[in-house]
Amino acid sequence: MADPLAASTLPPGMTPTNNTSATPIKESSDTPLSKAAEWRRCLLLAFVGLPIFALLCVCAYGFIIWFMQILFWGPPT
Repeated sequence: MADPLAASTLPPGMTPTNNTSATPIKESSDTPLSKAAEWRRCLLLAFVGLPIFALLCVCAYGFIIWFMQILFWGPPT
């Protein structure tokens, strides 16, 4: 006879089966994207996402240098 408390001891996202092993629950469908959707996603990432990320990296680097000059190095001579 199966233990009624066994289901409560499983980690989240796992369900008990009839052989008392746990299997993960699929939360998303595995439907492939169409070619047009893949191209849109690729172009959006290439022309919007990556430039924004690069700009944020350059701004963060500039802020770090500026802050270090305030704390340790002083202005350039």
